[in-house]
Amino acid sequence: MDEAKDSSNPSSDQTSQTFKQSYAGTIVGKRQMAKHDSVEAANQSSDAHGEPNPAEVLMRWWEFITEPKHSNAIMAIFTMLIFLATVAYGVVAYFQLTSMNGQLDQMRDARRAWLGTSPDIIPIAPPTFTPLKADDGNNWLNMWMKSKVDIRNVGATPALEEYDAFVLYDLVKLHNGKADWEKTWCAEQYTTYRSRRSSGDESRNTAIFPQDAKSVSEVLTGGFKTGKPADPESAIIAGVLGCIIYHDIFGVERHTEVWYEPTYPERTGVDNQIVGTQPIRDYRPVTGFHLVRANAD
Repeated sequence: MDEAKDSSNPSSDQTSQTFKQSYAGTIVGKRQMAKHDSVEAANQSSDAHGEPNPAEVLMRWWEFITEPKHSNAIMAIFTMLIFLATVAYGVVAYFQLTSMNGQLDQMRDARRAWLGTSPDIIPIAPPTFTPLKADDGNNWLNMWMKSKVDIRNVGATPALEEYDAFVLYDLVKLHNGKADWEKTWCAEQYTTYRSRRSSGDESRNTAIFPQDAKSVSEVLTGGFKTGKPADPESAIIAGVLGCIIYHDIFGVERHTEVWYEPTYPERTGVDNQIVGTQPIRDYRPVTGFHLVRANAD
């Protein structure tokens, strides 16, 4: 009976042991919770020091913009943005306009008239020479030669109000860089054309249609300075310069300039002709003139 009582009532040692175990579990649990809380706090602290989210950024910008003391800065920022946008638009518009103009030029070039000349000028009669004497004591020879040349339109539309002029020039002086008048002769012809055109005189102007040709038979003239009687003998070598001016269907003034050099007989032993005596000047007969250079715009 006493043993039964002892079994139903735990001893003081057993009670003490049970209390210690419970207390220890409570402490462990509290320690684990405290550790977990410290980890969360650390995570929150790290989040606080991390990158802000987009919403926070927008809110900060909005607060900055709506703050009255920042109005001048905001105005300056937006003014700069407007300026940069305007510059960017201007650059893009410029390149677009340049590209469009290039395309328009290509379309016009494909549809415009293009005038060129035949590869050879054929003399119709032998040349003649007329001596002249200048006031400074130099002698000159005027050369006359009737020749034939064709002007052809190789473009897609008519060449309107065409005018042309051809002249003999001193090829030796040209090669020596002393034929300065050739730089201005075509310009003078163009000025004459514009003057007659503005006055309504278009008697020499013609229209040349696509793939058609205009045959020009005219007397070519040119003046050659032979020098003074004591100067050394030399030969006269003549070339031909041609200047053509016209308008295309778009109303644009166009120009073609051509240079010809002489061609000679194949056989040798052809005597030169004496065409000047003070000093002596001779001339080698030619079979024609061949195209060596052309400029067109």
